[in-house]
Amino acid sequence: MSMRSSTAPGDLLSEPRDRVWFNAPFIDKWTVTIRIVNDGTKQIGWALKTNAPARISANPAMGVLNSKENQLLVITCEPFNNQTVDVSADRITFEWCLTPSSNTAKIFRKEWFQEDVIIRRKNMAISYNN
Repeated sequence: MSMRSSTAPGDLLSEPRDRVWFNAPFIDKWTVTIRIVNDGTKQIGWALKTNAPARISANPAMGVLNSKENQLLVITCEPFNNQTVDVSADRITFEWCLTPSSNTAKIFRKEWFQEDVIIRRKNMAISYNN
């Protein structure tokens, strides 16, 4: 059993902590910036997913963070008709896991998430001010 399969990564902190807000009108593209921080003691690989990919995207959407390192992300909301689109369950989800100790170049590999590792998740709700 490898250390990666038996050791959970530390916390992934975010600012804001648990919710992203977008303001009306929704006829234009809107962006918000969030910051994530690897609060653990080991390097992690992280990826952001959304259940609303037609409206919500992130740049960057994946990466590698050393211990205590932070990263700014731009979350984008595409224009949509808020009278006809159900946005009540919109969210983004961060997933992260420990990286192999040989990853000194900080190269992200999506294959890490298919390996025998502990994957942590953090959900952030998306809210829309009308």
